Amino acid sequence: QSAKSPLGLKNSVAKHGQYHGFMSLVRHELKTRFTQDFSNKNGNNNSGISIYTTLDSNAQRFAQESMTNRISQFEKAKKTSQLQGARVVANYKTGHIKAIIAGKNQNYAGFNRAINAKRPIGSLIKPFIVATALENGGKYSLATQLEDKKIALKNNDGEQWAPLNYDKKFRGQASIIDSLVHSYNIPMVNLGMEVGLDNVSYALQRAGWSDSLKLRPSMLLGAIETSPWLVTQLYQSLANDGEQRPLHTVLAVTTMEQETFYADEISPIQVVSPTASFLTKYALNQVTKNGT
Repeated sequence: QSAKSPLGLKNSVAKHGQYHGFMSLVRHELKTRFTQDFSNKNGNNNSGISIYTTLDSNAQRFAQESMTNRISQFEKAKKTSQLQGARVVANYKTGHIKAIIAGKNQNYAGFNRAINAKRPIGSLIKPFIVATALENGGKYSLATQLEDKKIALKNNDGEQWAPLNYDKKFRGQASIIDSLVHSYNIPMVNLGMEVGLDNVSYALQRAGWSDSLKLRPSMLLGAIETSPWLVTQLYQSLANDGEQRPLHTVLAVTTMEQETFYADEISPIQVVSPTASFLTKYALNQVTKNGT
């Protein structure tokens, strides 16, 4: 009797339009990655093709629910209904995308904010300033002292920029680890200027930054814009002992005859030194214990 009962398989998420943000990324990845038409394998365009993805339906559901609820709380507090959000959940070891949240409404099939909405990244850039310095281990360590005094800088256009710490206080000096843990702006700017804007930019590019990047001091406090997707790629590289695995959603593609058209065999690339990655991650871990 049990053998005759239905399996109770879920309907295809692609067929029924669920998980629009994730599925739009799958389609984009297929379009950009594969130049060969699937019809060459089947004789009938896309007929019988099976696409295996990295989607984790539980992670997708939990991520959507938690973000929607959080936005609802903010909207009530601010008496507005215009807030939005996005979220990317990835396995940093493999680069597998587990969930993509494109907006607060899970049934919305339009603009994918997780991939296309670009916003200033703010203090998210600071670990890459630290990693850039630590790659020059002969000169910098987490204990290296940085000046924390009033500064004023000019860009190539002659515009003056005078950043402040969030509490508008100056401490005279602060170590690299304390500056990162407590997110002190002035020491981080001083460190970035010491190692060089071009070197910080190069570190970002190695980690996966693909957007345009204008070199100016304000970039050291995150006055550069990108998407949640690209920030996730940057942090994947940093978290994975400096080894970058491109974020992706497609694990495999097989034909109707069960021949493997594509299999996920992406090799990692060392983009940040293992030592700099380890020390930066250690400092970031302290943020959760003692920092902001």
